[in-house]
Amino acid sequence: MCLRGFNKNNMKKIIDGYQAFFEQYFQKQSLYQKLFEQQRPSTMFIACCDSRVDPALLVSAQPGDIFVERNVANVVGHEKDGPNSILIALEVALCGFGIRDIIVMGHERCAGVEMLACNTLHLFGKVPIEYLHREEQLQQKINKKFSQETAAEFEKLNLLLSCQNLLSHEIVATRVREHKVSVHGWYFSLKTGKFETLCFKCYQFTDLMVECCGKKVI
Repeated sequence: MCLRGFNKNNMKKIIDGYQAFFEQYFQKQSLYQKLFEQQRPSTMFIACCDSRVDPALLVSAQPGDIFVERNVANVVGHEKDGPNSILIALEVALCGFGIRDIIVMGHERCAGVEMLACNTLHLFGKVPIEYLHREEQLQQKINKKFSQETAAEFEKLNLLLSCQNLLSHEIVATRVREHKVSVHGWYFSLKTGKFETLCFKCYQFTDLMVECCGKKVI
């Protein structure tokens, strides 16, 4: 039973979805019998909580394929910001699973980035230190007001800053230097359904499958 009000229509949709999942993965297939013993994902996504940008759905991943950490506006704090949930997730991903690729994923029409750019996140409660620092950086580096015309600029800068902060953590930086891990920055367009990827040489975003600075993603 639930503790408060019960929205029957909403919960029926959720429960129906669970039953469909159960039939697909437990009654007809043995995938979870294998996953019951262990999981060995090779890729980690750090993504936004937005309901429209589920990483597993966007890359057609099956259960067990990807390890996912999500928060508002896909913010990765700097090492100097101190411990947070992403650092714990990184330790599990890298030390526990031997993840080879980390994809930081931003997206178009990100309400979290809008709140950071407009300094309104505090209206929802106490703001963690990494979000306070991100607010300062976005507002200092982009001398413009947030609008539909400038939104993508803020969203892509936010993604770039998260990628840079990811490399401030020694657990990631050491593995990148040793060519054991690759870091990627992906930006998803809700309008076109396409990904752009961040080039770490020129700091420009190009189509995921287009070569930039002499290098492709694959």
